[in-house]
Parts: sequence; structure tokens; C-alpha cells
Amino acid sequence: MNETVIIITLAALLAIVVIGWVLYALKSKGKDISKGFETAEKVANIANTVTDVAATIAPNPVTSTLQKIADAAKIGTNSAEQLYLNGSITADQRKAEAEKVLKTALGLDGIAYEGDVASLGDSAMEAAVKALPKTGVAAKTTTPAA
Repeated sequence: MNETVIIITLAALLAIVVIGWVLYALKSKGKDISKGFETAEKVANIANTVTDVAATIAPNPVTSTLQKIADAAKIGTNSAEQLYLNGSITADQRKAEAEKVLKTALGLDGIAYEGDVASLGDSAMEAAVKALPKTGVAAKTTTPAA
């Protein structure tokens, strides 16, 4: 049973990576991919549900680690996006900020961000980014002149 859960979880993560890559390839060719983002969000939510169920049904180090990676990536991505929206960081700084939060969160659980964990973390961040709503330029808050 544990092998089945692991295979399903890895398949879900692979699906996220493949969909993200396909959307990127289509976008770079100038195709309208707005429907693809909706699909990516649905797949990311399904993958998150699958890892939650897998960790509940058969808690083991693999499913637990996968869930921690997915959760930390989502937190890091959402945090970086919020910092961008409130003007604390630039658009170019979002990935580095999300990765910093992901590494910190995993480090608190004693998980080193290297090798397969780093690869899965990068994929999970990309999936979390695809699930975000499209944003524009952050509104800058200014103090009215007296």
C-alpha cells in the first residue's frame, strides 16, 4: 500500500511539472494560455489533496516530506507575492524570496534543501506560482504632500 501511495504522489507532482512546462512552452510561442492556468490551479489543488490523503492514510517519511515541501513552497510563493504587491520587493526578487522562505521552512523540519528535495521544491514553487492569480504592477503608497 505504501508503494501505491508513493507512486500516486510522485505522479501528481510529475503532472504539475509537465503542465507547467507545457504552459510555459505555449506562452513562449504566443498562444493564449488563460485556460491552462485554470487547469494548472486545479492540478495543483488535486496534487495537494493527494499528498494530504497519502500522508494521512500511510504516514511515512516520503509522504510527510513531500507534503512539507508542497506546503512550504505554497507559503513561500504566497509570501513573496504579497511582498511584491505591497511594494516591499520587486518582481525580479519574488523567486529568491520564495526560495528563502521554502529553505527556512524545510530547515525548521530538519530537511536539507539539496538534491531531490531542491528539485521537488523548485517544481512545487513553479506549481504554486501557476496557481496564483495574475498580478499587475504593485501599487505604490505615497504620502500626500502637505
